[in-house]
Amino acid sequence: MKDKNKFMLKILPLALIFVLFLCILNVVKVQCTELNDNIRCGDIDKNGDINISDGVILKQYLAHVTGITVDKEVGDVNIDGEINISDAVILMQFLAGMDVKLGADSETPTIPEKENKKLVAYFSATGTTKKLAQQTAQIWNADLYEITPQNPYTSSDLNYNDSNSRANIEQNDENARPDITGSVQNMQQYDSIILAYPIWWGQAPKIICTFLESYDFSDKTILPFCTSGSSPIGNSAKNLEKCCSNTTKWLEGRRLSANISTEELKQWIHSSGINDVKIEEESTIDSTMNPEDTTNKEEQTLKISFGQYQLEAIFEKNSSADAFKELLKKGPVTINMSDYGNFEKVGSLGTTLPRNDVQVTTEPGDIILYQGNSITIYYDTNTWNFTKLAKIKDSENLKEKLGDGAVLVTFSLE
Repeated sequence: MKDKNKFMLKILPLALIFVLFLCILNVVKVQCTELNDNIRCGDIDKNGDINISDGVILKQYLAHVTGITVDKEVGDVNIDGEINISDAVILMQFLAGMDVKLGADSETPTIPEKENKKLVAYFSATGTTKKLAQQTAQIWNADLYEITPQNPYTSSDLNYNDSNSRANIEQNDENARPDITGSVQNMQQYDSIILAYPIWWGQAPKIICTFLESYDFSDKTILPFCTSGSSPIGNSAKNLEKCCSNTTKWLEGRRLSANISTEELKQWIHSSGINDVKIEEESTIDSTMNPEDTTNKEEQTLKISFGQYQLEAIFEKNSSADAFKELLKKGPVTINMSDYGNFEKVGSLGTTLPRNDVQVTTEPGDIILYQGNSITIYYDTNTWNFTKLAKIKDSENLKEKLGDGAVLVTFSLE
């Protein structure tokens, strides 16, 4: 009887704590059910029920956050010299009326290691970023979350040529934070996040700041990628770092083409450092091709020759670039190109190619189709509706290489 009383004195304080925890869970469950029948925020471990494991996880979390420790003599229920999960399990068994076994030889329950959960979060106003985010989540085996504006963006909101459009006003306002509808359920469970967004005037839309400032990303890893007509990710990701804790780890992001292949996307995720992705080895040469024929359509390089220089460029993946390749298969094309606007060399193509115009902010090395019948080589920046054909690999000192005035430029296939 004396031993039982001693045990009761040891277990009662913890019993009261756990009863309180379970009461809190039950209240939260009721409140969540009243708000939305589909919300089950009491089921912390998502096993379909609110039970002991949820109480244990909650106890661990509160102990981690508050730093509260329980007196060893009181909390060491199984008398094994330390306070751990086994004490919590025994406590719950006792409360349920089950026989418990105390002492160092009692069985110690095992707790599975926390899974490294992954999330792809994206904002997409036109659908381009959404498509890539969905593909990324599938490849990476991650959860997917869309950052949805409370007030959706219309085509007039995205009219970059209108200085009074919503997008322009927000991007020019350092403090703009467009409201978001909905939220990520249990953001705490995610250790790694891929963040996807379009580029608006060289930066991420301000709604991305709203998203980042809505959660605690301390000690989490974020890998950003952007989509755009041709603009690189630039310093957009660097500026987003200011929205997070100093302990948030940011990996180097990049711009992804809307036409990126699944294998290229796998390679990028794998090389980014965010997580290992199994890369399936595939032959780069179609099995139906002759061994000597290595000019696979996807691997062709655009050669650009003028004066003493010979440069190489990578084709874009669109119907315009494909049509340009078909034209060059008939033979090299030489164009007399001259300066325009102090940011490009431009010349008539002599024929018309299909257009895929989008709002583009050019950068040095961009090969652009203008109005379907002119080719331009950009050596500086400009923003307009263009079709990007290719990108020069090495655009260093491109303006000096092209020189002043007119220049004959020959385009050909490798």
